[in-house]
Amino acid sequence: MASKTSLMSHKALGRLQSWLSGRRRWTAGAVSPWREIPASIQRPSYARTGHVPAGPSSAVVCDDEAVDKLRRAGRLARRMLDYACSLAAPGVTTDAIDALVHDRIVAAGDSQSLD
Repeated sequence: MASKTSLMSHKALGRLQSWLSGRRRWTAGAVSPWREIPASIQRPSYARTGHVPAGPSSAVVCDDEAVDKLRRAGRLARRMLDYACSLAAPGVTTDAIDALVHDRIVAAGDSQSLD
């Protein structure tokens, strides 16, 4: 006899499949080539290796300059998120949004140093 948990999971899966069957299917689009990043923008070490190093094992205390850089980076991230959300509309592809946000981030990197 099946356990109560597996019966509940089976019912939930059935409901999900039923809901999905009424949804329009999507098709994968073309993948765009890598976007160029100006040499003036410093790349993190993992951009070359693909390996993201482990974070610190304890809290890091930042000096005032580092805190200011973090705040500026956070403000830029917030502006870019707001910009990306403003572009989202029916018929606008995620690739188009990515291209516009990329261009805006590169332009911001040229006008203010975040290193």
